[in-house]
Amino acid sequence: MTLTPSRHSGDNSFNYYNYFLNMWKKNLEETKQRYIQWWNHKGIVLNMWEHFQEGVKPHADVPAPPAPKDLNQKWFDPKWRAEYLDWYVAHSCLKADMLPVANTQLGPARSPLSSGGVFEGGEDTIWIHPDPDFTDDIKFNPEHPNWLLHKQLLTECKEEGQRQLLCGHARPHGRHGRSGGSEGHGQGADGHGYAA
Repeated sequence: MTLTPSRHSGDNSFNYYNYFLNMWKKNLEETKQRYIQWWNHKGIVLNMWEHFQEGVKPHADVPAPPAPKDLNQKWFDPKWRAEYLDWYVAHSCLKADMLPVANTQLGPARSPLSSGGVFEGGEDTIWIHPDPDFTDDIKFNPEHPNWLLHKQLLTECKEEGQRQLLCGHARPHGRHGRSGGSEGHGQGADGHGYAA
């Protein structure tokens, strides 16, 4: 697993990405090695689905955003959510192989990002309802509002996290790897390629 951008801009002699990531993730090199071994079918990765915050000393002085006005802002306002995710990860446990990942998911499915579906924010998840204009002709629509929202969320998280966070994102296409997720190369909102 490569945690650094595969394409850099500017001076490549100093890796700013790893510098900032190491500020939050003290055992980054060990974690990288465990992921590499795991992808080679050796060893284990000690990770969790979500971060926990109880008893955690913050990694950075990141202020909490004001409470969301409603569930729509909580889930679908990219600026608010990026501020929240930056605060959330800065105050979360990154021990073992936990990574500082901003969870930018917009629900449990990939296809509604680009092919339809109506989002509804819930207290602890996003509900996806069928597209009322659904047809059997399912195609990727790069202008679909859900896809544009997700791209904006990734961009805001990149800006807010100032290269201290990895941004997790659902890939609408790709083959499934060991964990059931897509493997191979993806591209972040910043235009950098990332290998999974």
